[in-house]
Amino acid sequence: MTVLIPSATDEDYDQDKYRVENDVRRDEMGIERRFDNGVQDVQDFPDDAARWAGRETQRVEDIPDRVERRWDNAVQDVEDVPGDVSGWAGRKVGDVEGFDDRVRNDADQFGDGMRDNYDSGRNQGRYDDDGNNGNW
Repeated sequence: MTVLIPSATDEDYDQDKYRVENDVRRDEMGIERRFDNGVQDVQDFPDDAARWAGRETQRVEDIPDRVERRWDNAVQDVEDVPGDVSGWAGRKVGDVEGFDDRVRNDADQFGDGMRDNYDSGRNQGRYDDDGNNGNW
């Protein structure tokens, strides 16, 4: 009696056979799923079309309200112009009136800084710690 020992070729064949069978089974399920989705899409089409038509009809019906809101906003903007302009003008007048004070403050601070620097330099010259005692 002859004993058949499976060879590597037989095992490779079985593995390939199972892999192909699994691939075919997976592809069949994918095709079925896509077909079912297509059927569902066809069945949903009337409801989807009605929903879309309703949304678009509402958008058209809302146009007069949107136009009226924009008109009201434009009228309000025009009515606000005198107040906006007078507020802007008042701010600019305040800026001009405050300009003199700002210049005076800046000049005083500049003068103070110059005085401080002069005093500091004079004191360094008088009381120099490096032994020069201010000699050139």
